[in-house]
Amino acid sequence: MAELILSVVAEPLLSAAFDWMLQKLGGFISSNSQGLQEEVLDDLKNWRTLLPQICGLLRDAEEKELSDNIVKIWLDDLKDLAYDMEDIFEELKADIDVQRRNLIAKPQQASSSKFIPTTCFSCFKGNDFKFDSEIISKVKDISNRLKGMVDTSTALGLVSLKVQVGERPNRGDAVRLTTSLSDSHVFGRESDKLEVLRQLFNDEGSDKGYSVIPVVGMGGVGKTTLARLVYNEVKEGCFEPKVWVCVSNQFDILSITRTILEAVSNDQRDLKDLNLLQEELKEKLSSKKFLLVLDDVWNDVHQEWETLQKPFKSGLAGSKIIVTTRNERVAVIMGGKDKIHQLKELEFEQCLPILARHALGEENFDAHPSLKEVGEEIVKRCNGLPLVAKVLGGLLCGKPEVEDWRYILNNKMLNLQVGKNRILPPLMLSYHDLPSYLKQCFACCALFPKDYPFKEDELVMLWMAEGLLQQQPGEQNRLEEIGHQYFQHAPA
Repeated sequence: MAELILSVVAEPLLSAAFDWMLQKLGGFISSNSQGLQEEVLDDLKNWRTLLPQICGLLRDAEEKELSDNIVKIWLDDLKDLAYDMEDIFEELKADIDVQRRNLIAKPQQASSSKFIPTTCFSCFKGNDFKFDSEIISKVKDISNRLKGMVDTSTALGLVSLKVQVGERPNRGDAVRLTTSLSDSHVFGRESDKLEVLRQLFNDEGSDKGYSVIPVVGMGGVGKTTLARLVYNEVKEGCFEPKVWVCVSNQFDILSITRTILEAVSNDQRDLKDLNLLQEELKEKLSSKKFLLVLDDVWNDVHQEWETLQKPFKSGLAGSKIIVTTRNERVAVIMGGKDKIHQLKELEFEQCLPILARHALGEENFDAHPSLKEVGEEIVKRCNGLPLVAKVLGGLLCGKPEVEDWRYILNNKMLNLQVGKNRILPPLMLSYHDLPSYLKQCFACCALFPKDYPFKEDELVMLWMAEGLLQQQPGEQNRLEEIGHQYFQHAPA
């Protein structure tokens, strides 16, 4: 989901960037105030005053940027300002370090011949640090631009959201899992499951030895969930072997073939030659009635599918391939035009227990009657998409107050229209509910390709290398704590 959010949020790290600058600025001013020129010191203090105002405006701006293009431009300008501010701040620090070393290196008077450590900043007197007119002008320019951003925000109607209901991070559920293991609770899909199972056990002949059953539907409607239900409903021995592959938007024939072969043979394969892989896979599937699930297929290039499916023809008649996709053209190309199962949105009564389970741990509001009315209104905003109900339920987990639920119901993000993507606004709401330091960590995950498997420890090390984790004075095991919080509270 990281790349999805980053594609529509102007600058997800702005809050964290300004928070970082504010922390650094406070220590810099207190350490160097005795030696700074008065005009530079005044401007830096002005930065320190304006930055909290900017941080307070950011959340409101991020919520409005998709519906207001002028606000998006304001955020883009603010992003440029953040880059310039960091560059000038680093330039100022470097200049002071050079001047400090030069001052310390000067011969000391006899009455004060002791060596002055670099940490003794109070030893320097006012105006000891001299700056050329260019640096002074740059610092002054940042002050003016910061003030201009605050003034413009008033004209745009932005308000400071320093304290807001729902500010704390909350535990959310995974948006999509690339595994065959079933969800513990699935609502409203029994009839869909029975229909796909009926097709699965229909042994009508096929000149290819297998037939394709496409499950087609919009994002978030539950295609993968349905495929899991069917996959796990099939008893041992009905199909042998059974293989689950998450294809995603990178249709790599070599990788997909290797994954299927490794699942069939229960052995790792280092082969990089497609012909060798397909020859071996053809042999493994020969005279066997197999079940293959290709989850989340986007590729609609007929020639690539023709290449991938060549080994499948060696299987027995009655072998089946279940394909989940948003694109009906994919289903046609893969040969399943006559067997498409169009997955529809859930009814209101089917969506309600999903929200309740993820928010309250129960399937109804009997133990929380005060939340029932607003909960039902939130479910109406889910438009029958179980993924949206899961995400909003995750946001409300651990929040038993009606005010928290009304905040989610009335949040402007739920009204946004992002093309045909009806699941993006709730996912963005989940993202914006994170504190700034977790937003940084989450955005960093966009460096990984979609569906790339990574380990928790490796990700934490990446955060450390990027300087996203900083241990605070007096806090123990801060890095491990942040890593744990991210995996508890990150959006799906």
